Amino acid sequence: MTDSDGAQFFAERLERLFAEIPNPQGNRYTLAEIAHKSTELGYPVSSTYLSHLRTGRVKAPSFRTVEGIAKAFGIDVHYFLDEAVATRTRAELEYFRLRADTRLQATAYRLAGLSDDDLEVVNDLIRSFRKRRGLPPDPPDLTED
Repeated sequence: MTDSDGAQFFAERLERLFAEIPNPQGNRYTLAEIAHKSTELGYPVSSTYLSHLRTGRVKAPSFRTVEGIAKAFGIDVHYFLDEAVATRTRAELEYFRLRADTRLQATAYRLAGLSDDDLEVVNDLIRSFRKRRGLPPDPPDLTED
């Protein structure tokens, strides 16, 4: 991997964190918020430097900087270093996003108490909707063999 590939790789993973991890108010974190949080945790970083990391202008952040960013977002630092950890972290982020969706919570509540046959009918209907929209019928870990 070249330096520019590495910078782009890091930038893409960082951008994903900004896109998927909400701040305590439920909004996207700003550069200033993450810089402040990282600095408060003992890993000083400026919002300007974070901007350069996010755009790939900085090629090789120090491990300490990467560690501070990870801690500011509340994730494992290996998200930036190990594909297996990154994959697991993305799955966890998706799980938390789904858990926070009040529409999904309401739907799940309505399903509680239905018979297995009723649930199968509902699941068949959902699969049909997903297929029509070009989505996989089931999440990868639920695919029936």
